[in-house]
Amino acid sequence: MLRQIKSLTGIDLADRNFVQPAFRKAVSITLLALLGAEILTFVYYQYIAKSTWDYVLVNLLLTGIITVVVAFPIAVYLSVQRLKLNSLSVQLARMASVDQMSGLLNRTSFIQAMRDRISHPTNPEGRGAFLYIDADHFKQLNDEFGHAAGDEAIEFIGKVINQNMRRSDLAGRLGGEEFGVYLEGGNQKLAEDVSENIRQDVTLLTFDNKKKRFTLTVSIGVATHEAGEKPSHFMKTADKNLYIAKSRGRNCVAA
Repeated sequence: MLRQIKSLTGIDLADRNFVQPAFRKAVSITLLALLGAEILTFVYYQYIAKSTWDYVLVNLLLTGIITVVVAFPIAVYLSVQRLKLNSLSVQLARMASVDQMSGLLNRTSFIQAMRDRISHPTNPEGRGAFLYIDADHFKQLNDEFGHAAGDEAIEFIGKVINQNMRRSDLAGRLGGEEFGVYLEGGNQKLAEDVSENIRQDVTLLTFDNKKKRFTLTVSIGVATHEAGEKPSHFMKTADKNLYIAKSRGRNCVAA
């Protein structure tokens, strides 16, 4: 029967995320169907057909077997399809909120998530820190090494940011070669330490051609905020500090 169920559903029976919940749901549905079928069979043969008790028992047994054989595979199939639809809806929601190239949140989702954290902080102080990150000479990279190199740089920066984040932190691609990181409960020292780690790790990516060697670098502006402060306010402060970092020659952190 397991092979028949596999052929009907088209899923791997080793996939417990789908199979176990589906089987539990299918068993519940089958038991309900069995109970209903047995009640109807008993009422019909006992009170309508006026059959003997032995004949009633035989028909109850046959009804039970038929119900299980028919209902259980169908219940499994429907349960699996429902789980697949739920899983697909979660994936679609994630795709709508995540920047596919960097693997980070997109701008809209990042700012909304940051607002939610500030409105409902998990730390008692309600403070936090924001990092405004911008890839240096990104147009030059695209012009001299091609857009594939630019895409690789965006993906690499996203990975570096993820590796230097805590689970409670947020990160997003704000557009083009600009990124944001929100450190919930973060202070100035933590923000500067995380920024410096990101800055150093990004320089590990280099590009070479016959004419030139390009080392990827980022400039980072840092800002902290107190409880309830609007993101637009401290993002503007971080943007000003990012400009300062750029004016200092890039590849540095300004707070």
